[in-house]
Amino acid sequence: MNTESNKFRITTLTPIAISSGEQIDSFEYLIQGNYFYRLKTDEILSYVIKEVPQSIHKISEWVETKDEKLNNQSSSNLKKKGTYKLNIFDFISNHLNRKDLEHTIRQKIKEGKFIRYKMPTNEPNVSKLVNSHIKTADNKIYIPGTTIKGIIRTAILNEYFYKVFTDKEFASEKIEILDKLKSELRECKSQDNKKKKDAKNFFEDEINEIFNYSTKEYDAKYDLMKFVRVSDTNCRLPEEVCELVLPKTLTAKGTAQGQLNALEVIKKGVSFDFTIDFDIEFLRAVEKSIKNQQKYYRKLKKLFSITDDDLKQLNNEEIIKKVMNIIMDYLYNYLDGIEKLDVGFYDRYPKNSKKLILPKIGDKDIATKIGWGGGFHSKTVLFNILDKISQNNGEIKKIYEEIFDLFRIGQTPGKNAKPKKVDLHKFPTSRKVSEINNYYEHLGWIKIEQLW
Repeated sequence: MNTESNKFRITTLTPIAISSGEQIDSFEYLIQGNYFYRLKTDEILSYVIKEVPQSIHKISEWVETKDEKLNNQSSSNLKKKGTYKLNIFDFISNHLNRKDLEHTIRQKIKEGKFIRYKMPTNEPNVSKLVNSHIKTADNKIYIPGTTIKGIIRTAILNEYFYKVFTDKEFASEKIEILDKLKSELRECKSQDNKKKKDAKNFFEDEINEIFNYSTKEYDAKYDLMKFVRVSDTNCRLPEEVCELVLPKTLTAKGTAQGQLNALEVIKKGVSFDFTIDFDIEFLRAVEKSIKNQQKYYRKLKKLFSITDDDLKQLNNEEIIKKVMNIIMDYLYNYLDGIEKLDVGFYDRYPKNSKKLILPKIGDKDIATKIGWGGGFHSKTVLFNILDKISQNNGEIKKIYEEIFDLFRIGQTPGKNAKPKKVDLHKFPTSRKVSEINNYYEHLGWIKIEQLW
């Protein structure tokens, strides 16, 4: 198989959090000094049992005692109940009455024993659960290639939709997409709430079909993005590149709500390298095997600006160079919509509140947002485009408003919350931020640059 590599670098402009989906319970970690330690609890328990053999029979007794205390708390004390911690050091110090053993184990942890990894933190009062950043099997930090490829795919869609709604060449696609949008809205409105699509999955089938080069129903194996292969980044130690933070929901009125799990994040100013491989032979093989070549050529042109003449006349290196330039242009253009929303939020934010800073993005920088807390618009390209086009198109503006109303985007969550009309010009109304020293900072911003 003939592939070519291009090397790239990601640099974090603000803290970023790419969740592994795992939540770390209070029994599994220790915050000591200025470090968060992820514990090897099985090794600690083995050590305790070795030092105090009878402790093996007291663990269940201790857990039952804690459960009883939790169950006996009044419903008026739910806040305290929600933050109540099961901690292995409570068992050693208070249940076994071995403060000396607790001190020994804490010292060993400080020396690097009994831990999976550690990372700096300035947050001594972390709530019960910690959202874990994705890691390798040996607990090293990286950014998945799928995350980066997802951004590339979204940037391509961003460009495609913009062309559809502004270029006369795409008139038929524009009518088709508007009809599908209306159809999706009717279907979602008629469905029971339990069956209603999630906002992020709205229009997913139609978007997948845009990349489908086959006449068959969409399947990942028929997706044109298969020829773009993005590697995972290099790996780094958590203690070198990460920190533990308590994120907050910051409103445009200047208020901060902090009832969120602690986050393992990659710090600002950290770099990771990765590669993008383009499998041009895959494109040539599809061209030879597919029956509807005209549909295939049209898709290649619309999404990647590759023509049938390119496949016939250019060599692999020339096609790769062309596609790479196209993708970098698309990423640069996609920045406009994402940055506009953060800047708009910043402009509405009260200047007499705690300082909120924006990432430093140069005029020629290619920047985007990834991971947790990046914001709804950074993950749903369709709404970015609808927002941009709706300003001069009443029909699209109505669809845009209906989508926001249907999924209660920008409204207070919860079944009992009263629906309200969202002012699209004042969206978003809140942002997830981290608190650094005496200021707030957005989450998720990265810069992508090509290494020559």
